[in-house]
Amino acid sequence: MVSKVSTAKTSQSVPLKFHILLDRSDETKISASFLELPNCQVEA
Repeated sequence: MVSKVSTAKTSQSVPLKFHILLDRSDETKISASFLELPNCQVEA
């Protein structure tokens, strides 16, 4: 799959804040969910 990403430069940067929910399902697995981005989840 090939995807094209375009970038734009702005004169000001805006700080972003996210609320992260961490869940430890067992001794070795942790997942993080971003509440503002419902389709974004990381597991490690």
